[in-house]
Amino acid sequence: MTKTVVKLPKSFTSDFGKDLANQLLIDQRSIEIETDELQATKDLLFSKLRKISRISSQMLQCIRDGKISGIDVSITENKVLLLKLLESIGNDSTLREEKVSFSIERLCVIILLYKFYTTGRLASQSELSICNDEEYIGSVLSFAQEISRYVLGRACEGDIDSIETCRQVVLQLNGKMLEFDFRNGPLRRKYDGLKYSLKTIEDISYELSLQDPSRAILIDATKKPSITEDENTEGPLSKKLRTFSLEGGDVIKNNNECQSSSLLTTEECLSPQYLAELDEIRLRMEHFDKSRELVIKDSRDVQKLSKLAVYSVIRGQLGDAKRKLHEAGRIANKILTTVSTHHTLRGGSFSNSLEEWAEGLLLLEWVQSKHIMSKSQIRSYNVENGFTFVLNNAEYIGALSDFTGEIGRLAVAQASKRNLEAVQEIHQADLVVSNFITLLNVTNQFGKKLEAVNTNLRKVEDIVFELSMLCRGSRAGKQMSIALDMPHSHTSQQVDQEEC
Repeated sequence: MTKTVVKLPKSFTSDFGKDLANQLLIDQRSIEIETDELQATKDLLFSKLRKISRISSQMLQCIRDGKISGIDVSITENKVLLLKLLESIGNDSTLREEKVSFSIERLCVIILLYKFYTTGRLASQSELSICNDEEYIGSVLSFAQEISRYVLGRACEGDIDSIETCRQVVLQLNGKMLEFDFRNGPLRRKYDGLKYSLKTIEDISYELSLQDPSRAILIDATKKPSITEDENTEGPLSKKLRTFSLEGGDVIKNNNECQSSSLLTTEECLSPQYLAELDEIRLRMEHFDKSRELVIKDSRDVQKLSKLAVYSVIRGQLGDAKRKLHEAGRIANKILTTVSTHHTLRGGSFSNSLEEWAEGLLLLEWVQSKHIMSKSQIRSYNVENGFTFVLNNAEYIGALSDFTGEIGRLAVAQASKRNLEAVQEIHQADLVVSNFITLLNVTNQFGKKLEAVNTNLRKVEDIVFELSMLCRGSRAGKQMSIALDMPHSHTSQQVDQEEC
């Protein structure tokens, strides 16, 4: 019986494709090193933040249970750990926002609660010295939500003094937060939480006010209240927000007696200096929001010009595409002056516009010289044209991914002309880009971009197959069917109409 021998696969990569791969090989190793270093930093952060989070959870539970003895030591320990962590990441605002901000906010909430319960006032941002403006405002809003839980517990004990103080504090905080212009995002959602907390506290105050004043709240005359070590007796809250620390036999006859002269005033909790510091934070955040709106507006111009440049390349108007890309680069250069001051503005609109600009540049270079620009070559292009912005790895990979979609349009146009060689060159470019991103996608950080590249690759593979069969004559009498989900160019649409 004759054995069937299965032949080994043959590489799809031609000599042309190998030359393209060598062009990208220039930056592959450097991108791999940068990506590995970033991932190692994230892994280290995760391991350290896990310890910080565990300590914070224990502290928060102790505060909720009223066991505040030794909390200050844990707060200092966590604060030192976070400061070392911030020092290790330097000015990387993206890492701070993605990985560290949550832990900072949580520690700030704990400090705010601890200060409020032990001194009767809120700690200011300058006292905390570890958080930026958004992190501090976020922690204040979360503090208000924790206070509503505290009020519910005090209501069960009939502690009207503490409830009224908390109501006044949250009410005034709400008044100050109304002056802020929170855009849609985490702070806006937390502010909604503050409003719900205020409503909860006011509902509880209303329910308590409906109690019959003639009904007395009796305390067992045979038992004097014991103050444990955990209930710190020093500080305004232990004296002024204490729950029924009356001598044996005392009777509270009505709610009015609870409004004693020892009740903390709002001015004691929220001093004029504290409110003035909140105003300074609001002004800084308003300035940041204006800068953000300006970056978004100018980034739209960069993105629009880059898209028009891509369409010009598809239509063969290369001179017009060059002018639009240069103008887009000039606007991006102007945006960079604002982004260099506020590093968190790099992500989002500006980063997306740079990705679109790089896509147009890659497409223009491909049409001109059948060449895929590496990241370092784009940097050299920027230097020659006086552009100071530099693409990061994510922006370059994103541009490469979108580039494969645009050359897919060119493949459709060339297929309509029965130009198999041009379509095969585009196929090789897709293969090279797919292999390049696959090697960099170790931790799946470029997973979505790689999926888009592979989708474009499969579409071009179908075109190559159909066109190869057609050129061999096996389908000469059959209408060529190219099922692509991308729009046809003007040339391909004209051919389709003629064939119909």
